Formats: sequence, C-alpha cells, structure tokens
Amino acid sequence: MSYIKSGKQEGATVDIGGARHGQEGYFIQPTIFTNVKPEMKIVKEEIFGPVGVVFRMEDQLRKTFGGYRQSGIGHDLGEYALNTYTQVKAVHVNIGQML
Repeated sequence: MSYIKSGKQEGATVDIGGARHGQEGYFIQPTIFTNVKPEMKIVKEEIFGPVGVVFRMEDQLRKTFGGYRQSGIGHDLGEYALNTYTQVKAVHVNIGQML
C-alpha cells in the first residue's frame, strides 16, 4: 500500500483499484495509475503486485534514440533498428485471371 500512497502523493491518478482486497492478508485490488511522470517512485521502482502505470512515451522515445559508442541508448533500440530485424515479403494470390 506504500507505493499506492506514494503515487497519490506525487500526483498520479488512480484510475482503477487502489484499495485492499479482502480483510485478510496483504492483497490489493489490481491498480492502474495514469498522469504519471518518469521521475515518480511508482515509475522508477519495481512493484511486486497487480499495479501498473500508463504514460505516453512518445517524447521519451525521441529523446533516447541515437548515439554512438557509449553515448545514449544507441541504434539497436531505436526505430531504425527495425529494418535490421524485418524483411519485406510480397505474396501474390491469383484470383480468377491467369497471368
């Protein structure tokens, strides 16, 4: 429950769940946070339990792409790396006309 409390205190929104489940044990309802920022504790640390965070990564991806040698994430995790791992295929299906 400390992570849920921390998320609320740092300004995240609990969209689903966020409370205890049942009267016995240490069970919590499945919980989803939105309106989170990368510097929040609930984003940076691993939470053992049914807790997830949802945020837009569009700006983050643009910032991390690129770099050479030890600089940044590098090209392997960028958008252009997809070309290395994909192949263009063409499939022809003859539907009624002979070529």
